[in-house]
Amino acid sequence: MVQLKRKQVSLLVGLILLAVGLFNPLNMLATLTIDTTPPSFSNVGSYPDSTDINAPSVITQIGSAKDFWVSVRDENGIASVALRCRSTDLSYDSGAVNAVFSTTLAIGSVNYDVWKWAAPILAEGKVYNFAWTATDTVGNSATLTTYGGYGDADGYFIVNGVQVNSTTQKIPLKTRTIDISFTATKLAEAIQSIRVVVKTLDGTVLKDANLGKVDSTMWRTNGFYTFSADGTYTIEGSIVLSTKSLRKMSLFAEVGSSLVWPLSPLRTLLTAAGAVLVVYGLRKRR
Repeated sequence: MVQLKRKQVSLLVGLILLAVGLFNPLNMLATLTIDTTPPSFSNVGSYPDSTDINAPSVITQIGSAKDFWVSVRDENGIASVALRCRSTDLSYDSGAVNAVFSTTLAIGSVNYDVWKWAAPILAEGKVYNFAWTATDTVGNSATLTTYGGYGDADGYFIVNGVQVNSTTQKIPLKTRTIDISFTATKLAEAIQSIRVVVKTLDGTVLKDANLGKVDSTMWRTNGFYTFSADGTYTIEGSIVLSTKSLRKMSLFAEVGSSLVWPLSPLRTLLTAAGAVLVVYGLRKRR
């Protein structure tokens, strides 16, 4: 009897092991995954792509409607992407608008979903912030803010108190030392630096440096350069943006004796003759 029970137990255990091995009921159990991870953005695949308000991306196609987009991904999928576009001076606010899915973009080895917004015509000379909010299929959300400036930055240079009103002109310098300033009149936030280059007429660079930033719209360096010899030199000034440079000044600076009639034997002779005639005339009148 005991032997039979042992056989029955062995049979039962064997059947259980066979069932586990063949059917693996443990795999039939449901797996519950809790997703608390918000979507992730790639500003590399976005337009505009700058996340720095002090160096916004330069937006092209002034005066026409334009598409803006953002790249975002989530393991469980993106349910929606909302956007709010506002100018930094608060003169424009799109309100909450919905972006639409456009395509899938491979950035490195990871695929991102691209969502875009067809913007109306935005005003030139302003900086806009684009607040993109992505929500995944379980309700997690994240926000990315990028900045773009419409049009090109602009402004004017002043050299020793003389405003440069055109891209090319000539100015006389009464001193050998030059003070240079630049005032931005448009898209100051997009300007990364103000570059000034002083050269001789044959192109030899005497100084190539950036002006110091004074405030949000002005750059200035007093005593930027001191000329060691008389002559005519060129001074070039540029606005440096994130993607390009804009030449705003190119002028000739005349220093020292180049402003005066050079002393020569003929000039000495004429001066002496004039003095003799003046003395003779005065004596004759007496």
